[in-house]
Order: sequence, then C-alpha cells, then structure tokens
Amino acid sequence: GKPVTFENDSSIVGKSNRSETIEALIGDLSLGESGESTDEPPTVALIGCGPSGMFFLHALVTRRKRLKDANDTNGLTMLPRVTCFESSDKPGGIWRSQEDTTDEAHQPNIYDGCWSNKPKELVEFFDYTFKEHFQGQEAPVYLPKTDMHEYISKRVQTVD
Repeated sequence: GKPVTFENDSSIVGKSNRSETIEALIGDLSLGESGESTDEPPTVALIGCGPSGMFFLHALVTRRKRLKDANDTNGLTMLPRVTCFESSDKPGGIWRSQEDTTDEAHQPNIYDGCWSNKPKELVEFFDYTFKEHFQGQEAPVYLPKTDMHEYISKRVQTVD
C-alpha cells in the first residue's frame, strides 16, 4: 500500500466532541510498555483507512486539537507518529464505491446497490447525528451504501 503520514501539524476542519474513552486510548499510546513516560513518542503503523482507521485518525486529530488549545506542548510532542498504509488512493474501506476501485482483486467493497443491515439509530455517532448530517430531513431506517459512506466520511472531516 501507499503510506500516508499524519504528522503533528495535520488538521481536519469542523466540529466534534470526543468521549473520554477515546481520549484515554490516544493518551495510552503516549506511554511506554511499562506505563512510564518515554522521551520519544510511539510510532504506530495503521493498516487500512476503512472506517476503523478513519475513526482512529479522527480521534488522534481531536486529541491534538485539545492539546493545542490547552497549550500542552509536552502532550503534543508525545502524541504517536502514525503512518497509515492503505492500498486504495481513497479512505472508506469496503464502503467506497465500486467506481473508485481500480484493482478489484485487491480492494474488496460492498456492491453499490447494498443497504446497511443495521438501523441507523444503532450506528449513529454521539457527536454527529444523522439529523445533523441530513440537515433535518428524514432518512430511511436502513441507509443505502452511498449514504453510509458519506456519513462516516463527513464525520471524520469535522473536529470541534
């Protein structure tokens, strides 16, 4: 795959509030194996930029923003250095459109006519609602693939 490096100055624009659980996850990455602080930030290889990879990177950017807002330079220097290895030239994993796939043998995805098999209320983010995403318009209980991909992509592009 092609490496995509996210350094300390990367940013995503918009809005969001993270739970303390994700803050703790990112904070734990700044500790050595023994739980003691080290002089060097950890290096993380992220395999794939599907939804989980996207959400991890979003949490890291959110944490970075909170540290910058608090002028915590020590915290900023200890954030992990993340390199994301993604075989596609776009994020989204299996939710990407088949039209975005140039090498179908190595980039599986859900067929474009597929709808989510989970009610949207069970997969909604606490900080970015479907009501907000669809600007107050009603949406079906089970979302088409394109709407689900758009929703998760838009969510990771917003940080408060």
